[in-house]
Amino acid sequence: RTLRARYRLVDAAVGTVLLDATAGSDARIDVVSSEYATVAAEQTALERLSKEVADQIVTRVALYASRAGTGR
Repeated sequence: RTLRARYRLVDAAVGTVLLDATAGSDARIDVVSSEYATVAAEQTALERLSKEVADQIVTRVALYASRAGTGR
């Protein structure tokens, strides 16, 4: 499974794009004879991928904020 997310940080006051990036991650799952087990593995992989991508976005926005001198 692959999950990619494109995101933008925009200055709402002037409409300037401050950060335009993509975050992504890949996960492998084992397909087994049990359909239920395969579906459960896919769901777990998607949850893990979602957390990894969210963590990447948070880290990049925080890094941008600290470099821009707006981190608090």
